[in-house]
Amino acid sequence: MDKVEKWTEIVKEDLDLDINYDYVKTIAPLCSQIEVMDKGYCLLLCSNNMVNKKVGMIVSFYLKPEFRNYKEFKNLLSIVETTAKENGCKSISFGCEISYNDEQIYKMLDRCGYKDVASVRKEL
Repeated sequence: MDKVEKWTEIVKEDLDLDINYDYVKTIAPLCSQIEVMDKGYCLLLCSNNMVNKKVGMIVSFYLKPEFRNYKEFKNLLSIVETTAKENGCKSISFGCEISYNDEQIYKMLDRCGYKDVASVRKEL
């Protein structure tokens, strides 16, 4: 079992989600796969946007429940940010749902310098 498959199963079990594994298998080879021991996992996609500015997009970010505290959150996020910088990214954003919709997570993101900026989207 590879990292992507392992973490997809962990996320499915923890969050009781119907994960589109075909999407994950398709996008994962294009991403940096970041794993922090057995605590958490992230898929980071680094690419040029339409104006040729290198950006990082977190397409999957997960911490096990027992590690959902500021110290572990900041640790995984710091590794992700370092990886993005090493790949020439000038910014980073979350392109995934934060499935454990917990107010604490948003507070930690704010503490780490992330801002909730409007995204243009229409639910269909």
